[in-house]
Amino acid sequence: MKAKMMKEFEKEVGYIFQDKTLLATALTHSSYSNEKHMKKSQCNERLEFLGDAVLELVSSEFIFRNHPDMPEGEMTKTRASYVCEPTLALCAKEIHLGDYLRLGKGEELTGGRQRDSVLSDALEATIGAVYMDGGFEPAKRYIEAHILKDIDNKKLFYDSKTFLQEIVQRHEGNTLEYRLIGESGPDHHKEYQAAVFVNGTGSSIMPQKKNPDVTELIRGKTARVYGDLQTLLTMMKGLPLAYNKDMQEDKEAIFDAVDTVKLCISTFTPMLATMTVLKDNMRTAAAKGFINATDCADYLVKKGLPFRTAYKITGTLVALCIEKNTTLEQLPIEEYKKLCETFDNDVYDAISLDTCVMQRGVDGGPAPDAVKRQIAELEDRLGGINI
Repeated sequence: MKAKMMKEFEKEVGYIFQDKTLLATALTHSSYSNEKHMKKSQCNERLEFLGDAVLELVSSEFIFRNHPDMPEGEMTKTRASYVCEPTLALCAKEIHLGDYLRLGKGEELTGGRQRDSVLSDALEATIGAVYMDGGFEPAKRYIEAHILKDIDNKKLFYDSKTFLQEIVQRHEGNTLEYRLIGESGPDHHKEYQAAVFVNGTGSSIMPQKKNPDVTELIRGKTARVYGDLQTLLTMMKGLPLAYNKDMQEDKEAIFDAVDTVKLCISTFTPMLATMTVLKDNMRTAAAKGFINATDCADYLVKKGLPFRTAYKITGTLVALCIEKNTTLEQLPIEEYKKLCETFDNDVYDAISLDTCVMQRGVDGGPAPDAVKRQIAELEDRLGGINI
């Protein structure tokens, strides 16, 4: 490593190394040592291990001395927030540590100099290097100067699970439940999906509201699958076929999309099997959502009114319904006629929710015949499996 860069770093952190090889090792990422075929011991992983232990001791003493009334459990959580990856990465950025790291070409090209995991590990490695070079006291001063100084303003990150529990348990009687809703990947590298339930409700914090959190999670996963498709299409259109074969870039997007869809199906199936359909509640919600407003406008268009005029009248009717806390089906015919004489009693047939559903018979529509047709097509594709 160039002596000039090491001197700049020493000036940045305020510590002069007697053994420069310790500093060079602390600033060497494993990607660089692998690329240069160096010994495993010449990257910063061993120093990181040592620095982690020193940091834990110094931060524990700091909390013990500065918070004499803090209980043990709170001390543990506070220390975790001091030494977690995001906090250490923030401290590393303050001393521009990323500028001095030796990285492999791949790590360099993928933004390794600003990656939190790389920066936090390197910072712990420099702590280990200072400890080996000068002993405990210089290492303690180094930690106090670059991590513990103004720590309350740096402590931006809490253990998220603990933080959530604290918020929920502020209110007596609240319960918190974690549920495993799916898993994917090979046995040696499993990825798990979990959901959090407060008082047995869905995702909303409003007490009167219960969101369908399972379906909300799956809807979010839909965007991930679309993203995989976009990645695949962009890659296939942007690269010659020969390069595609060499790099295998199409595989990652395909595998992720398949894994995500399988996860969604395994999560969605038990929800369907255990849910209760409240038809009256659904009908009331549909009416108050004015999903039949389009049918009202179409009614006027069929009677000869211009498209824009029909939709302006319908918008006025919807606003009136909201003001009077009613629905289009319940609004008296007199109110309709005040806005347009074309309205007659047959408008109620046109805007009936039953009619609205029955008329939407295209693929993906809610009409019973359309739904049955789609189920039959899916069963046929699945080789006769009953849905």
